[in-house]
Amino acid sequence: PQPTRYDYYRNYRPTTKDLLITSPIKHIHALPPIDIGISDHHMIRYTITATTAPTTTTYRPRYPHATHPQILEYLQTKFNDIPNPETHQTPQEVDNLTPIIQATLQTAVERYTEQPRRLKKPGLELPRYIIELIKRKKIIRRQYQRTRQPDRRREFNLLKRLVQQEISDFRAIKWQQDLSQMTDKNIYQIVCKLE
Repeated sequence: PQPTRYDYYRNYRPTTKDLLITSPIKHIHALPPIDIGISDHHMIRYTITATTAPTTTTYRPRYPHATHPQILEYLQTKFNDIPNPETHQTPQEVDNLTPIIQATLQTAVERYTEQPRRLKKPGLELPRYIIELIKRKKIIRRQYQRTRQPDRRREFNLLKRLVQQEISDFRAIKWQQDLSQMTDKNIYQIVCKLE
């Protein structure tokens, strides 16, 4: 809304507007620009109003280095069973081939991903993305303890609530799975979890 760039003659006031291109679904509120004195541009400030709640970041699965040859051999074996993709010309043939490739890759990921680590509480195995959130929370907490920056404190509190919510949701889902798979053999283990 305001000129933010000086021309090449270094006039006293900026004469050119900078353009911000963004997604049409973003709500942007421009703040007054700041002249920082060392550039031919003003510092442009703006805030973006998020329309959704923050989502959980999922990380790529990590595989032990020793399993790389096994993964390669497994994928080669599975992909050799798939008909030659070069013979598939029509969109329908490609669409039929896509679920087969997706299922093969998903099976390889599930088969060779590292097992989740155990926390102090016995019987609670957390998935990788929650463990990564916990690590990130610890890093932010250490940074806040060193610097005492309010931004770090806010980020730590957000991550703390997010981790608690994710663990709570994971426990609820796990409990429902245990109840749905309850048999005479494992009923004692399920009852022990209530204590």
